[in-house]
Amino acid sequence: GSSNTLINGSKLKCLSYSNPIRKLYDNDLLVYNEPIPDHIYWLTVDVSRAKGADYSAFSIIDATELPYIQVATYRSNEIPPMLYPNIIKFAADLYNEAYILVEINDIGQQISDILYEEMEYNNMIMTKTDARKGQFISNEYGKKVNIGVRTTKSTKKTGCYNLKSLIEEDKLIINDFNTIDELCSFISKGLKYEADSGRNDDLVDTLILFSWTTTDPYFKDLCGPSTNNTNSPDGMNVPLPPFSVYGLDNKTRSPTS
Repeated sequence: GSSNTLINGSKLKCLSYSNPIRKLYDNDLLVYNEPIPDHIYWLTVDVSRAKGADYSAFSIIDATELPYIQVATYRSNEIPPMLYPNIIKFAADLYNEAYILVEINDIGQQISDILYEEMEYNNMIMTKTDARKGQFISNEYGKKVNIGVRTTKSTKKTGCYNLKSLIEEDKLIINDFNTIDELCSFISKGLKYEADSGRNDDLVDTLILFSWTTTDPYFKDLCGPSTNNTNSPDGMNVPLPPFSVYGLDNKTRSPTS
């Protein structure tokens, strides 16, 4: 990594990748850790238009306890956007009906709508925007609620800052070679971080999305390790209503590799 990478160069040199234990969907879905019953998983989604340059990608993170662990990744520059939700849902079902967060700036909105409206996947992460607080995770569907998150300067800045802290403090374990490779060329350009010219940052974007959620009160309530008692006025830990749980579809056939 160069000297202006988001992650400290000395830390990048220490990151070691694992070999996937399973490869699915034409070797684009790489599994590093099998799902563990009762564990909480997050699946964060970056969507491209499948024109070859950028990749559609997602990471699955075990967020049950610290350190968080990247347990699976998907990366393809050929998957048509309309087929992408099938793969996302398959992987999310596999990992205990993972909470799905889609970046909805571009065609991600369509992906999110298909998952929620057509596939009736209920563990979709929704966000609201407040003039004072900015974007935050909402646990209720209604007007002015987005199914997904719209990346802004603010969310990216928070996500990058959190990602840097998580990796450098060994609170997020990265197993995937391609992700580590992208982190090595994810550099400062002016006031923002992005891939060096000719390189990709689609998998890094999925980690930025996940990292953005980790300081949200809803995440803290859902995933034990970061929970503190400061979010309620009397110091009591008042749980927010859970998202409804979507039943695992036993008819889902495992895709061939």
